Amino acid sequence: MEPTEPVVDAGDVLTVARFDELEWTNPAATEQLPEHLREVARQIKRKGLVAGECGFFASHVTFPAGHVADPHSHSHSELFVLLSGSMDLRAGDTAATLGPNDAVAIPAGQTYGFTVGADGVAFLLVRTGQATHRLA
Repeated sequence: MEPTEPVVDAGDVLTVARFDELEWTNPAATEQLPEHLREVARQIKRKGLVAGECGFFASHVTFPAGHVADPHSHSHSELFVLLSGSMDLRAGDTAATLGPNDAVAIPAGQTYGFTVGADGVAFLLVRTGQATHRLA
């Protein structure tokens, strides 16, 4: 089968995302942020892989070195699978340093934050619902 589109819906059987053909995007609400946070948000890059197909919302995400994600929560569960780089993740009284090939599952409603390591971070983000968030 010859690749024709970045995301191919093959009926009820498969949805194929062709990573190299997908566009990098910034977080959707970037322009709604205060000015001092807009430049930071513009450094975050995403490639949307699936958007609700089979109940999943998945993206390939990159954050620059030293980025701090303040404590926040989502109305959906999330799974991070680190591809490269590192992050220090905090959730409640729990902290973990994650590196390549590590994974963490974060339940819906759990407040968490993270700090990206010196080499930045790239990870696969899988959500069980459309992206929502609430700052702590």
